[in-house]
Amino acid sequence: MGGLNITPIVRNLLIMNVAVFLAAALLNRVELFSEWFGLRAFISPFFSPYQIFTYMFMHGGWQHLIFNMMGLIFLGPLLETVWGQQRFLFFFIFTGIGAGLVDAAANSYELSAVLADGRIFLQDPTPDNYVQFLGKHYPDGIFNQEQFIASFEKDPHNQTYIRETTNFVRKFDNMIANRVSVGASGAIFGLMTALGLLFPNTELMLLFLPIPIKAKYFVLLSAAFAVFMIMRRDSSDNVAHFAHLGGMLFAWIIISFWNKQRTKFW
Repeated sequence: MGGLNITPIVRNLLIMNVAVFLAAALLNRVELFSEWFGLRAFISPFFSPYQIFTYMFMHGGWQHLIFNMMGLIFLGPLLETVWGQQRFLFFFIFTGIGAGLVDAAANSYELSAVLADGRIFLQDPTPDNYVQFLGKHYPDGIFNQEQFIASFEKDPHNQTYIRETTNFVRKFDNMIANRVSVGASGAIFGLMTALGLLFPNTELMLLFLPIPIKAKYFVLLSAAFAVFMIMRRDSSDNVAHFAHLGGMLFAWIIISFWNKQRTKFW
């Protein structure tokens, strides 16, 4: 693999990502930068088209930045050497934008469901409708508000309970509409997929695995894990698994297209 022999485009991408994060951190505006340039659902009132590009250069913290940049350092140089600078840069941006498109589409689907169910409750704010809303979109809320829900069920016409639940649903709707995705991980998963497609039998040594694993198996396991986490629907999980799958999907699309063109591939 490319190791620490950092190639020009990888170096420039590193500089850009670190510089943006440092600027935000020094100005104490990390969250504000994410709000400005992070990616939201297409149907969110806070969505702007430029976010599909800018989100991949935003990071929510040092750990997030370091993890993604380590992936870029260890995966990028080999692929840049194989493809050349222009094709590598195109691939990185293409998979990053593709990951953003998939993530924004998935979030739009979720947001539309949240808003629709929220309207049902707001039109008829009963305990049953409130529990159904929580069960679909915030399962942890049923446990966290168990005592409150019991009181609401005993007194369903209590205006205080109705006001509290309607305020909660409105705030939840706004939170989902304002949810942002940030980070280069979609593009990094695209690089990982490229490695698995081009060099499937390359053995990787990972920090969290004591044994080597072939690149093709690591790609499959990563995709399976992303699908599992999506299906698990853990409300405390703030990882953009759809973006990871999107980066992998768009990597497969462009590499398949390049292969069929039978032009210079590497």
